[in-house]
Order: sequence, then C-alpha cells, then structure tokens
Amino acid sequence: MELKIVGAVFLAVSGAIWGINRSICYRQAVGLCGAILEMIRKTEVLIRYSGCDVYEIVRELSTYAEMNGLGLSAAENGGDINSAACEFVEKSDIPTEEKKILLGYWRELGTTDCEGQVKILGGLHETASQLLEVRKAEYAKYGKLYRSVGVLLGLMAGIAVI
Repeated sequence: MELKIVGAVFLAVSGAIWGINRSICYRQAVGLCGAILEMIRKTEVLIRYSGCDVYEIVRELSTYAEMNGLGLSAAENGGDINSAACEFVEKSDIPTEEKKILLGYWRELGTTDCEGQVKILGGLHETASQLLEVRKAEYAKYGKLYRSVGVLLGLMAGIAVI
C-alpha cells in the first residue's frame, strides 16, 4: 500500500511539473518578444538621436543581458554584421514569427540613411508590438490551462494507481 501511495504522489508531482514546464515555454515566448521589441526601441533611439552606425549599435546593444541570443554575439565577431547575424538567427530555435522580425531587423539595419532606418524600425516595432500582445494572450490563456491540467492529470493518474 505504501508503494502505491508513493507512486501516486510521484505521478501527481510529475503531472504538475509537466504543466509548469509547458507554462514556462509560453512565458519565455513573451520574454523573447519583449527583448526583440526593446532591441528595436533602443536601436531606433540610437539612430534617431545619435546617428549611430551598425557597429556602434551592436556594441551598445550587446551590453544588455536580455538581448543575448538575438544575433548580437554573431555580429560582434567582425566582418559582415548583417549576414553573420542573419545566419545565426536562421540556425537558432527561435519561433517563426520572431525569427521573421529578427531577420527583417538584421537585413535592413544599416542599409539606408537615418530617416529610412527609423521608418523601417517603426514598421518592425509595430509588428513586434502586435506579436507581443498575441504572445501575452497565449500565455494568459494556455499558461494557466497547462498548469491546471498538469496537476489534474497527475492527480488522476495517482488516484488510478491507488
């Protein structure tokens, strides 16, 4: 009997951990969209008020920890920043919609004058803002669902063992 109770508790905890893990995936998607949006905002400010070039932008943005993994590390190594960052983003496991925004960012960065870049960044900012709202809605909807379902499935399996 004691072994059944231990098994039931194990299954309940496993179900809860699974649900929490799935919920964390949705929260990470919100964090990624937020980091992309912040990178676009900071770039827009750097271009609009300082007239920074691509190398200065990469150097400035690489100081922010939340922007790691968005192609900045590949861009810092020298050479063609845009193609190195695009290659890094294409190989990464970033979701498709976020990947499109990042690829658009890296392909267009430094290709036009300051006014043109600000317009391009404005469009990317709008797209990233809309995607962030979608990701927040998904997290609110599915995050709670997975946490609840994980616990309930774990408890149901635990009760079935007993």
